[in-house]
Amino acid sequence: TIHTMNLTDVLNTRSETTNLSGSLTQPEIDQIIWSSYGYNPTTDRSQQTLNMIQRHRTIPSAHAYYPLIIYAITPEGVYRYQPNLFKSIGRPADTIGLPVLSYLKPITTGDHRTDLAAATDQPTIVSAPLSLITVLDTSKTHNAGTNYTQFWCLEAGASLHTAMLRATALGHQTLPATPTNPTAIADLLNLNSNQSPLSVLAINGGDN
Repeated sequence: TIHTMNLTDVLNTRSETTNLSGSLTQPEIDQIIWSSYGYNPTTDRSQQTLNMIQRHRTIPSAHAYYPLIIYAITPEGVYRYQPNLFKSIGRPADTIGLPVLSYLKPITTGDHRTDLAAATDQPTIVSAPLSLITVLDTSKTHNAGTNYTQFWCLEAGASLHTAMLRATALGHQTLPATPTNPTAIADLLNLNSNQSPLSVLAINGGDN
């Protein structure tokens, strides 16, 4: 069952913990990951030509580039979040308002939480039922250059914070972590040379 609370209560009760354990239901995992970088299911045809559809996302992005990728690590494996199947297959525009179909693409199976924890400044995330890794893909920044680096960092922070708030609304605590060995994380996620991890967020579980 999905539990929730209003924004004021979320802001008043949000807290961090190093006591990371328990489990999350699949609907909870889906909600937390969606909140970090997902698409709004409603359509917006305003200010569009040729009836093209504008879909808003859970956080803003400079020039709407959205150069981040969200990865998830659970006891079962490593996954890449695909926020919209329509976009992932390379279609440049949506003209008819196709439904948003998000999914977790498996990268590798097995429990790799020890590897992730060893590459951050928070070793206790080794027992977290869910950790999200925010990755910057510079190939999606349209050659904006280093002057825009601050915006991508702000975007990563917004993504992390939104996921923290959604986790809190579901009754769970979180723990942000800094990638201290980004090369090891890149190897774990099978990243290419254009991609680099910016932040990690572990989510506590409960007795589900």
